[in-house]
Amino acid sequence: MKNTLGEAILYVVLFVVLAPLMIIPLLIYSGWAISTSWNWLMVPIFGIRELTIYQGIAVSLIVGYLTHQLQDKNSDDNLQSFGWILARPLMLVGFAWILKGYI
Repeated sequence: MKNTLGEAILYVVLFVVLAPLMIIPLLIYSGWAISTSWNWLMVPIFGIRELTIYQGIAVSLIVGYLTHQLQDKNSDDNLQSFGWILARPLMLVGFAWILKGYI
């Protein structure tokens, strides 16, 4: 079936509206994971300043940008990718919580 101009406009509008609704909570989630892990581990080990969630978001964006690796373009498993996006910050905080007990 051929897409019409109206359908294309609808997809663009949905993307413009839904993308920020997904990206913003994920950024806050990542910032929380980084700042919590930093405050539990780096502050006691090195005696440096604590990070706020906003600073954690900034660190997440910078490090993510600098270390981004290309994904396999043949992979169509979006659910698995989304699950990894949700699980990765939680795993970081989990490992930091465990390590915090030994510092």
